[in-house]
Amino acid sequence: MKNILRMLSALSTTSAIAIVAIGAATTPSDAHKILMISKMQGNAYFAAAETGAAEAAAELGDEIIFNSPANATATEQSRIIQSGIAQQVDGIILSAMDPNAVVPDMQQAAGEGIATVTYDADIAVPGRALMAMQATSEGIGRSLGQVICDVVPGCKGEIAILSSDPNAPNLSVWVKWAQEELKGDPKYAGLTVVDVAYGGETDAGAYTRTQELLKAHPNLAGL
Repeated sequence: MKNILRMLSALSTTSAIAIVAIGAATTPSDAHKILMISKMQGNAYFAAAETGAAEAAAELGDEIIFNSPANATATEQSRIIQSGIAQQVDGIILSAMDPNAVVPDMQQAAGEGIATVTYDADIAVPGRALMAMQATSEGIGRSLGQVICDVVPGCKGEIAILSSDPNAPNLSVWVKWAQEELKGDPKYAGLTVVDVAYGGETDAGAYTRTQELLKAHPNLAGL
């Protein structure tokens, strides 16, 4: 997360070529106001990312504002981006709910001189200058396939895939690569994917969908 803040500091300094002294504290006149928008409030993963961003902002002498939707929707993210434009922030960090829905908002922000960066879940390139990826989507997806084989006894039986949102730009690709891994190697021949389900971005939604999967597929060996 510190590297993301450093990228934003560089982008905010100039719209052409930016040079930033890594690790050097800024003076008050050089400080940047950064808006960070995650997919939703109350998620431990995003809370950890925000903690890292706060530490990096303090180190760099920047101000960071956290504003994420109570409900994980692209509409709410759009509203928050527009509020950041109105506040004249210097940069926006976004984990997107949808790869296309907020592209016009982020393009508008960039047009007004605001640096635009995504992390975790990307948007179409016209809407951001940089994307900070924690790992490759293929690597994550294939690892999911490998792990389910390891934990299901004998790597044999019915399995299901439970994700959050079919439109999520990162998760949908992970699901695709998990399926590619499972059908691309003979060692997975004993595994049968009987369902791909989506439970939304909340624990309650995932729990409900899990119960439905267990009821619909009583012989489920892995999820």
